[in-house]
Amino acid sequence: MKLALIGVGQAGGTVADALIDYDRRTGTGFVADAIAVNSARSDL
Repeated sequence: MKLALIGVGQAGGTVADALIDYDRRTGTGFVADAIAVNSARSDL
């Protein structure tokens, strides 16, 4: 099964980063694509 990750906000981006890192370290290849959307007003 392949996953497309969408991380929303800082926590969502952190979770997506952790899953991508795990996928790369283990070589499982379950992450097909990923995007992070920052919703913090100060960063926009």
